[in-house]
Amino acid sequence: MSRKIFTAIWGAALAVFAASLVFIMGVSYNYFTGVQMKQLHAETALAAQGVSLCGKDYFTGLSTGDYRVTWIDADGTVLFDTGADASRMENHLEREEIRQALQNGMGEARRYSPTLADRQLYAAQRLPDGTVLRLSVVQLALWSLVLGFAQPICLVALLALGLSFLLASQLTKKIVAPINAIDPDNPMQYYEKDEYREVEPLLRRIAAQQAQLRRDRAEIERASLIRQEFTANVSHELKTPLHAISGYAELLESGLAKPEDVKPFAGKIRTESGRMTKLVEDIIDLTRLDAGGEDYVFESCDLLRIAENAVDSLETEASGAAVTLKFACDDTQSSSYYIALEQFEKEVEEKTNGAVQVELYGDAQLGNATDTIEGMQLGTIECAFASTAAVSQFVPEFYYVDAPFIFRDADHAHAVVDGEVGQIIGDASIEKQGIRVLGWMDTAFRNIYSSKAVRTVDDLKGLKIRVQDMKSQTDMMSYLGGIPVAMSYGDVYTSLQTGIIDGTENNETALTTGKHGEVCKVYSVDQHAMIPDVLIMSEKVWETISPEDQEIILEAAHDSTDAHKVMWDTAVEEAVKEAQETMGVEFVYDVDKEAFREATQPMIEAYEEQYPGVKTLLDTIDAARGEE
Repeated sequence: MSRKIFTAIWGAALAVFAASLVFIMGVSYNYFTGVQMKQLHAETALAAQGVSLCGKDYFTGLSTGDYRVTWIDADGTVLFDTGADASRMENHLEREEIRQALQNGMGEARRYSPTLADRQLYAAQRLPDGTVLRLSVVQLALWSLVLGFAQPICLVALLALGLSFLLASQLTKKIVAPINAIDPDNPMQYYEKDEYREVEPLLRRIAAQQAQLRRDRAEIERASLIRQEFTANVSHELKTPLHAISGYAELLESGLAKPEDVKPFAGKIRTESGRMTKLVEDIIDLTRLDAGGEDYVFESCDLLRIAENAVDSLETEASGAAVTLKFACDDTQSSSYYIALEQFEKEVEEKTNGAVQVELYGDAQLGNATDTIEGMQLGTIECAFASTAAVSQFVPEFYYVDAPFIFRDADHAHAVVDGEVGQIIGDASIEKQGIRVLGWMDTAFRNIYSSKAVRTVDDLKGLKIRVQDMKSQTDMMSYLGGIPVAMSYGDVYTSLQTGIIDGTENNETALTTGKHGEVCKVYSVDQHAMIPDVLIMSEKVWETISPEDQEIILEAAHDSTDAHKVMWDTAVEEAVKEAQETMGVEFVYDVDKEAFREATQPMIEAYEEQYPGVKTLLDTIDAARGEE
């Protein structure tokens, strides 16, 4: 019997291993193919930007590596190809990826290429002039993946064989041991049997007894739960009239009740006492019904009157209840932003004597900035800390403070957001989305850093620079001559390391917190933008708060933003010192900022024509230079 069990277990283990190996190889092949296609799309997008900017000159001296680049006219004529003579190539209009690109802007395909005699991955993108740029690469073959994994597969197979052998041996012993331990009237006769049917009757009786025990236990637990729920409901129902009686009695005892209110209050106490008596009688009736002593008797009731009585009885208790503000922050609890918000929380609760409670949630516990804003609109979140980039998705006016080279320095930026412009944006936010701005958080100027110094506009031309996924930032980089690449912050380090991008833009703290100083050694201080963060609150919740507490909230927000400015300045200084001394980053300050500003001026003028109200706000921002 032991041998049979061992053979079955070991065979099953080996079968599972083989199936898992086949599955893993299939999944790995699909994964690596997907990664290959994703990388191909990224390279296609970058190449498309280059062709859009430089035309056919982009291909001069271009090193494509493993990629084949093909440029196709809108009618399917091949204009350029790195793998063959374009004039000899057939029309590509009917190619799947070309059709998709012409129709949808992007296209992809996987097929055998007669030209290259290999299976290829294709990615195509339609250019603004109607032409299509296509990149292709040899698709990773399954046999090459298997060969690449051959050594580790053999090692894993040997290890699996050994482990499955040991596992089968141990499991066999564990399965046989309980049977050997059974002590019936004739143990030797039972021991000599080599089949399971001899223990089946015993096992059936044990199983039946266990099933009965489980049913009994479930019934006991259900009865206990019913009693607990009944007790909780009774307690709740009794507390309601008790709170009302206690509240009215306290008012009468303290002498706070007006003479004309004494009689009505006494009447309410009498009414609530009658409710308690009725509740006790109902409890007694329920007990009798549960015992099966009486039949159910149905009566009509006035639900509106019951609801009105409940509201009336809880009025005195509800009048002293505190307002709770759930405050969402997508930054870490160790960040200067979170520390400043902790100061806000403490100040609000202390100065309102607990009438307004703040529950601070960091580390994006309530979602990212966009999620929290949507939560405010749904009424699930009262307050949030968010970037203007996130809020601008809902209120376009926030885009205006993100425009490049509109701030002379930090003092100018603070004067703008804390002055008339900030008020205009705040009013628009309330009107359009019901979101109130409580204060503005400092984020320092953003600068460009890469592997080389960027002192002039010409130094930036042709460089692939990561920017935030914001129209103002992608437009800015295009006007400066760089190639904007929008990507998430978490992908920046690897993209810099692998050369997907040539540089990025951010404030000095990104060099240390994001480790960007390890792969970018030149930080050019151009101060192209200062994109603030904001403290926001639901206007519906704001209107439920007393004017006195509103003033306290605004004062606490102002105090916390002031405190953050000090912490932020310290963080920037420490980041610069660490980047220079530990990472070897060179800081370049002799940047021709005026030339950068002039290069983006046509962008500002285009915005003034495209978006109503932009010119007025930008004029107000410019005027603030002389009002500081």
